[in-house]
Amino acid sequence: MWEDMDQFLHKEDDGKTFIKETDLQMKQLELAEVVAVIRALAYVIKYSEADAIAELQIELKSALDCLKASGFCL
Repeated sequence: MWEDMDQFLHKEDDGKTFIKETDLQMKQLELAEVVAVIRALAYVIKYSEADAIAELQIELKSALDCLKASGFCL
């Protein structure tokens, strides 16, 4: 089909190449991860029983540590 992989990787189709499309998909995955982290932190805030901002900060820090341990790239 393709004479060589380089030709495939750089073939333009409506201004897109395989490399450009892959880069776009990776950015969308990164965005999805960021949204997931924000939603998780919003959940912590919503259900927090902290009486002071300092307590909420501790809870949020703990949640971030948990997310990091779960493999989220923060």
